[in-house]
Amino acid sequence: MKKIKALSTVYAHHETHGPGIYHNELLAKYCSEVDILYSNVMETTWKFPDNVRLITDRQEIIPWDTIYAKPVHIKWMYFLKYTRLMLKLIRKNKYDLVVLFNPPALLSYRIIKAFVPEKTKIWYHNYDPLNSETIKKYSQQWFALKAMNNVFPTIDLFTHSEEKRNRFFPIELLKKPYHILPNYPAIELHGGEERKLNANEPVKLIFSGVISEGNTLEELIKLTQKTIDGREIHLILKGFVKDHYKESLEALVKENNVQDKVTFIPAGPWREVPEILRTAHIGIHIFHKADIISKTMGKGGSGKVFQYIAEGLPVLMSNGFKTNFEEYDWAVATDIDQDSLLKNVTHLVTSYQSLTHKAIESFKTELSCNAAFEAIFQSLVE
Repeated sequence: MKKIKALSTVYAHHETHGPGIYHNELLAKYCSEVDILYSNVMETTWKFPDNVRLITDRQEIIPWDTIYAKPVHIKWMYFLKYTRLMLKLIRKNKYDLVVLFNPPALLSYRIIKAFVPEKTKIWYHNYDPLNSETIKKYSQQWFALKAMNNVFPTIDLFTHSEEKRNRFFPIELLKKPYHILPNYPAIELHGGEERKLNANEPVKLIFSGVISEGNTLEELIKLTQKTIDGREIHLILKGFVKDHYKESLEALVKENNVQDKVTFIPAGPWREVPEILRTAHIGIHIFHKADIISKTMGKGGSGKVFQYIAEGLPVLMSNGFKTNFEEYDWAVATDIDQDSLLKNVTHLVTSYQSLTHKAIESFKTELSCNAAFEAIFQSLVE
């Protein structure tokens, strides 16, 4: 397997999501050479193995919010420049395998498909589907959705994260069976150690991800007014948040006089995530969103749950979402009222050492992506 030469391509930054790190690390493990083509929208900090070469579509970092603010024709100019570079790399380096890691990358491939050598194997992995009901017609995302109808009959492998999300893809057009590759972390990239909750230490809850409405954050902020057997409750909010929503949360923090118990940490390089998770005790995955993406998240679609347990954090989650994790004691369901939240956080604290142990055990024996990735990769190259 080490003779495979691969191009991994994502029209985004490969450090934005955990799977972008996990899967490229595993590609490097099983390939002799891996080139990663990415869009230069944020600082690059991750250190890959020596057989990985990073290639960007522009030397200057131009953040997404800057690109989004530009006229439509300028957005397409950036995209087509990326697409042209993808074709140039494929033609020059004669890769055995091209891995497309998000819908825009699939659209780029659709545009250059006729010029890609037939012997090149194409793998499309989607870790976060697009919702056709909310996409503007004739946008890049709209064209990316349409591209699947042309590309799916010819690609060699399609993988995505969750069976419930089959509805987002024309899998009936595939020439070969699809595979499920859940958004589980890679064993090598997480601490995999039990956490400690010492006597009289504050109980630290963490929500990691996009900080937005519908995640019960307001109720969690109010919860920090309470105590559990004399312990304070602290809340860490780590991730991207729109200014207007952050202002509303900060106003609530001030109104409840809990400024010393709620911490905002902005989005940053993915390498920060495990480090920050290790400062907390309990992961939060509570949501009451009605959109179809949230409803079809299932067991394999939520990367944050598995990042939590990979760092030994038991997880407090929504009642409906808990149905995907009934066999795991470290997954605790809750309603979103104050009494329920306090009761269930108290349960997690009381049983903490047992639950952190079980979280690590589940991660190491079952809920990492290593085994699934290796099996899928072998099926492709053989």
